[in-house]
Amino acid sequence: TPIAFDFLIGGQLVRTPLDKFLLENGISA
Repeated sequence: TPIAFDFLIGGQLVRTPLDKFLLENGISA
């Protein structure tokens, strides 16, 4: 299952699945 986590982008708190974050950043899991 995806791991949801919070992080800040430009001062906006964003919650996203870790796999989606990695995919959007071109990082292989």
